[in-house]
Amino acid sequence: MYWPCSYRNQYGKCCNMKSGHNPKGHQNSAGKIIGAGGYQSDFVFDDYADRFIDEIRTNPKKIQQEVYDLTFRRKRLTEEEAASEVHRQYMNLFYQNVGDVYHFVSHSTCFSCLRELPEHPLPCGHVLCTPCVKAYGQQYEKTVIKLDSCPLHLGETEFLNDFLGGSRSNPCTRGHGFSVLMGISNQSL
Repeated sequence: MYWPCSYRNQYGKCCNMKSGHNPKGHQNSAGKIIGAGGYQSDFVFDDYADRFIDEIRTNPKKIQQEVYDLTFRRKRLTEEEAASEVHRQYMNLFYQNVGDVYHFVSHSTCFSCLRELPEHPLPCGHVLCTPCVKAYGQQYEKTVIKLDSCPLHLGETEFLNDFLGGSRSNPCTRGHGFSVLMGISNQSL
């Protein structure tokens, strides 16, 4: 549903996802129509199913061992912090392997954890949920969390102007949660 179309021709490659493909046809990233036709995918799950099931069985044990090793090597690191660090490494590896990470943007699912509703847009265009902002940011002030880069592609992003996310009580939802406000620090204004 959210995988980019595989169509390519001399005018470029289609950037539409399956959920938004028809009746537009094939469009490039500038929105220009480059061809007629429906969504195309090179991926066939049946060709990958056995490997996928095997990976599901073996990788959690490997990842759990990496978290344990990291907490053993770095004594001040909590298990949650170690798990976040290992997750970020695997996430970056995944996005490097699938291609252009900028194609993966969602306003319905956080592409860092795949569990929560994303609320906080970053300068690179990705949108993170509150738990991921807290996990990958550093407490800057009592109500502000600082992100140095996007956790989806660390090597490609660095927020030079101190991108900040501050969490403050929201009177409309007091007692039912909080909102995290994202903004740019005074240095960039």
